[in-house]
This record gives sequence, C-alpha cells and structure tokens, in this order.
Amino acid sequence: MASADALPPGPVRESALGEFAAAWTEHDDSQIQAALARLPQDAGKSAAVEGFARAIFDTDPDASLRTLRAFPGEANRIARLTRVYSHWEQSNSASARDWLTNVPLTPAERTALQQQP
Repeated sequence: MASADALPPGPVRESALGEFAAAWTEHDDSQIQAALARLPQDAGKSAAVEGFARAIFDTDPDASLRTLRAFPGEANRIARLTRVYSHWEQSNSASARDWLTNVPLTPAERTALQQQP
C-alpha cells in the first residue's frame, strides 16, 4: 500500500489505492484493516476503504455495509454503497438481489439500490 500511498493526491492515487485494497483483500485480508487505519484521512483512504468494502461484499455483505456506513455524509455513503453493490450485482446477481430483499436498509439506501439498472 505504501507505493500507492506515495502517489500525489488526486484521482490516480485514489484509484490505485482502491484497486490495491480490493486486490489485497481478495488474496489476504488478515492485515488490510490495520493498513487502512494507518492511511491519512483523505480521499485516497476513502477510495481504499471502498475497495476493501467492494472486495468483501460477496462473502460478507453485512460487514461491507457497516464499513460503508462509516463514511461521513449520507449522499457520500449512498454513492459508495451504490457503486459497491452494483459491482457485486454484476458478479453475483442472485445473491445481491436476495441480500437486498432481506437486509435492513434505510429508505434512502434501499431506494438507491433498487434503482440500479
């Protein structure tokens, strides 16, 4: 993560951190949360946490939802949840739809997710 974190602030750094966190989580999630906690509080960390949430959604969607709900600002949380859910729905639509039917969501979360194409 140090290499991606060394990039200058901006969209390239955010994308690199998000993808790196997702890949790391898929291969070895034992230390990713500690590494995420060490990142500076900025857009790069937000992208990395979103990448982590995306990577765990298929195996632990409730933990992913808890992670995403920690983001400040309702619009920000819902935008991130929508992106992560959309990714999961593309890869495992039956599980995603079943989860959406049964999970307790806020009305705004449910509306946003149900409006996915």
